[in-house]
Amino acid sequence: MLTIGSDGPSWWAARESLNDIKINEVNKAKTYGTEQAILEKRAYGKISGLKDENIQNLINSSLFFTFDTINKWTMHQKEILLKIISEYGVSNNFKQRDIAEKYGFEESKVSRTLMFSKYREWTKIANSITKLVNDQITKGAIK
Repeated sequence: MLTIGSDGPSWWAARESLNDIKINEVNKAKTYGTEQAILEKRAYGKISGLKDENIQNLINSSLFFTFDTINKWTMHQKEILLKIISEYGVSNNFKQRDIAEKYGFEESKVSRTLMFSKYREWTKIANSITKLVNDQITKGAIK
């Protein structure tokens, strides 16, 4: 496998930025995986170190919104959404019918879950945040 620039400044900036993203539990820095954070309703994230404070604030506001959304998901919603995330990643590239059939849910339950959890909107924002952070790292916009 060929890797390009895996030890260059962009890689180190990306690594530092990712290290700056924390999921906190009552003021204790504690890192969770996405699924664990979703299950425990303790998801929170913040990024620091960008040169452009406006972009950094936009990212952090968006992160707050996405984590707040996660924290409001019910256990029933999480049951379906975590299966979608583990199967398809943070994506809208799936069919409700496929999820319902594969996991034995009624299609209407999957549909209601996606609608009331705001999952499709959440994925768009989460993917936009990821793209924006990656663009900032690529541009060398890290302090």
